[in-house]
Amino acid sequence: TDPLVVSSMAKDFAVRLGFTHVAVAQVALAAGELASNCWRHAGGGRVELHAIPQGLELRAIDHGPGIPDLS
Repeated sequence: TDPLVVSSMAKDFAVRLGFTHVAVAQVALAAGELASNCWRHAGGGRVELHAIPQGLELRAIDHGPGIPDLS
């Protein structure tokens, strides 16, 4: 998904959840970066936004091969 679209959707979602202006900007930036990384490094994917009791959860699900050896 287009990082700008994801960023905008995340911003709107955070506003609806009542986040502060600073937190809204941080959520929008993080969501856009996740989408950009999915596109750039994994050949596609999606970013999910979930309201949770502590605030907001962002999940990136991509189609990449993963990192073969983290050590």
